[in-house]
Amino acid sequence: RALLSSVGAHPEIRAILESERTFRRELIEGQLPEDIPRGPALTVALKGWLSFVDGAVFAWLEEPLLNRAQVRELCMRAFGGSVLAASKVDEKYRRSGCSGPLSSVLNEGQNTGG
Repeated sequence: RALLSSVGAHPEIRAILESERTFRRELIEGQLPEDIPRGPALTVALKGWLSFVDGAVFAWLEEPLLNRAQVRELCMRAFGGSVLAASKVDEKYRRSGCSGPLSSVLNEGQNTGG
């Protein structure tokens, strides 16, 4: 993990890693069923899920508390949760008619009394 962190500090390598991550995210998004809403929440969710997978794999390599099939299942269940959460957020955002992400956050805080 330390090696990847130090490699990622180099601007050219960081750009390559980001390009690869974008490619994976777009590939995954393109394979999702058409009824999954595409929007900013899905983009954020997929970026976050890819980071989760990286972290889970690194943790497993450092300390293999689960077997490979369990790690895979964990990652896939996290994927399902991420996509479901994103579809709910994007759906709510579209219905609210907010003008930007910050408005959405502020409106939600007002609706919950927060």
